Amino acid sequence: VVPTFLGIYQFSKNRAKQMGYIRNRNTKEGLTLINEGMQAYTDVKLSNKEEIILGKYERNRRVYNKAEVLFTGVISKINKRTNDLVFGLGIMVIFGYAWYGNVPKEPILTLLGLFAVAAYKVLPSVNNMVNAILLVKNYAVVVDELAPIANFKLHEFKDYPLLPFREKIVLEDIGFHYPDHEEKVLQGISLELKRGETLGIIGGSGSGKTTLLKLFLRLVEENEGRMWVDETLLDTKDRNASFQKIIGYVEQQVFILDATLRENIAFLDAEIDEVRLQKVLEDALLTELVASHPDGLDMQLGENGVKLSGGQKQRVGIARALYKQSEILVLDEITSALDPKTEKGIVEVINHLSDLGKTIVIVAHRVTTLERCDRILELEGGKVKREVVYGDLVREVMGEG
Repeated sequence: VVPTFLGIYQFSKNRAKQMGYIRNRNTKEGLTLINEGMQAYTDVKLSNKEEIILGKYERNRRVYNKAEVLFTGVISKINKRTNDLVFGLGIMVIFGYAWYGNVPKEPILTLLGLFAVAAYKVLPSVNNMVNAILLVKNYAVVVDELAPIANFKLHEFKDYPLLPFREKIVLEDIGFHYPDHEEKVLQGISLELKRGETLGIIGGSGSGKTTLLKLFLRLVEENEGRMWVDETLLDTKDRNASFQKIIGYVEQQVFILDATLRENIAFLDAEIDEVRLQKVLEDALLTELVASHPDGLDMQLGENGVKLSGGQKQRVGIARALYKQSEILVLDEITSALDPKTEKGIVEVINHLSDLGKTIVIVAHRVTTLERCDRILELEGGKVKREVVYGDLVREVMGEG
């Protein structure tokens, strides 16, 4: 049994590992093909490329299924069949030796019986052990996949306290470059955001708007300079997390749960505060939508908000940020994909929030979104090019037009 075990292991270990790599690679490729086919459905349909997409997926599945069958149907079973064969041949050799050799028959028959009983008990365990070892080899790809993060430290999530925000947020001579890149994306950025103020940020592609926003949200940290909230320096993980708790972020593509409007606004809260919910519906100007639907707040929004218009999705995102009781709202290009009429509705919401005294930061491409901004910063090349007011900016745009 031992030589057979070693022989099977040497024959199968590399093949089992190879099948695991093939299965892992084709699983990822197959999911990518499905995702691309669904997201690009309109383009695929209009280009009449359904057969090409389906053909790629079929070829991917064919390779995956071949690897799966080779492992489960051949490699993982070869040891059992081989051990059974070796066991049968062993009995035949002993029996033939006893039959044709000049030896007593009774001790040989006793030995055969003992051998048969032992094999009956031992062989299944040996087979299971070989299968287990080959299965580990088959999933050896997991070790390689996790190798790049082997030294990462996991931090337990905890409930951070809210960071008090009374007067102002200050960015002082901020500089930033991404790891392994010496070129600075932000250089010497200094600004002050007062409580209750609405600040607009504009700039062309590559001006540093997105990076500045990530830094303000504390998703990345500056390489140079400092950021203060009143007298608190944001220089630790705990302080950054506490600051993030008072920020409400609304992006261009608002993530919508496949759930009710109520659940989307409360966003994973186990207990929903109905009084607060009604207040944010009014502030986000969603009361008309709720009143017009027979299910009201229990209306199902569908996967990724398929039952909502673009403007309604943005209002749900704003309501979610308000429900969080955010003291600062960050609006990131929220009107860039909307038509002028829908944009006007979102601007009404922003104006309403400004009247409520909310502190708002708006990153926008369209000038009309910045109507209620107290100040507008224009970025260029990672620096603050200038500071303007809405009226001057509109006159410049109209003059260029």
